[in-house]
Amino acid sequence: MAEIRASLHRYMEDTTGQFGAQSPEETVVESRQRKLSERLERMGTYRKRFIESRGYRCEACGWTIDENQKKVWGSSFELHHLVPFAELEEGESREVRIEDFAVLCASCHRGIHRTEYVSDVERFAQEYIR
Repeated sequence: MAEIRASLHRYMEDTTGQFGAQSPEETVVESRQRKLSERLERMGTYRKRFIESRGYRCEACGWTIDENQKKVWGSSFELHHLVPFAELEEGESREVRIEDFAVLCASCHRGIHRTEYVSDVERFAQEYIR
């Protein structure tokens, strides 16, 4: 305990800011980047256009909202890739169409990713909702 206390005092008294500096081999660089699929699903214009063309209705549980409820509840609907984005090889790209997505409420979207039915909304709904 005395050793820890002494080390803590040395640290607090160090005016150079170099106490306990790590060597380059001990450091790690961290960064946070939003996944491309997440950006695609949440891109305002495309997301809104895709959802509006399909309707504000969860294709799994059937929850729907009226036009006058969009301001409050519209962001509760998300686009779900029917062909998982993770299946793309590194550097590979593909065009997406509205048919490549399902509109799901946030709860169903999280749920479907925890099942084996990621690409089958109807089966997910049969097994877990209806």
